[in-house]
Amino acid sequence: MIRDMEEKDIPYLIDLGYQLHQEGNFKNLDYDKEKCKKFGLILLTNPKFKCFVSEDDKGYIGMMMGYIETYIFSNQKYASDLLLYVDPERRGGLSAARLIKAFEKWAKSNEAEEIRNGSMNGINVDLIKKLYKKL
Repeated sequence: MIRDMEEKDIPYLIDLGYQLHQEGNFKNLDYDKEKCKKFGLILLTNPKFKCFVSEDDKGYIGMMMGYIETYIFSNQKYASDLLLYVDPERRGGLSAARLIKAFEKWAKSNEAEEIRNGSMNGINVDLIKKLYKKL
């Protein structure tokens, strides 16, 4: 199931974010859980930001965060992801694709002209490129 993030999810998402941090390109940088908690509250209160959570009857699977903004040269909107991450033990299913589709639906419903997704964390780059192209 894919759903909007709720405040009760913040501790889990912080821990999942730490997994992402340790697996990805940024593991040499500090991971500030308090800063992540504050950002979680921004995700809940600022309508420019969105976080989706994937879960099933066994628990959390992954998350996708992103935002909508106007171009610096126009009042038209675009959406961009901040992160997409699925717990390594839960990969191989449909969660990543479902998270992406939920983000795209949200972006379109908020009048985004374009959706710009990518991968900066260096995790499974070839697989994520293939997934984005397929979708």
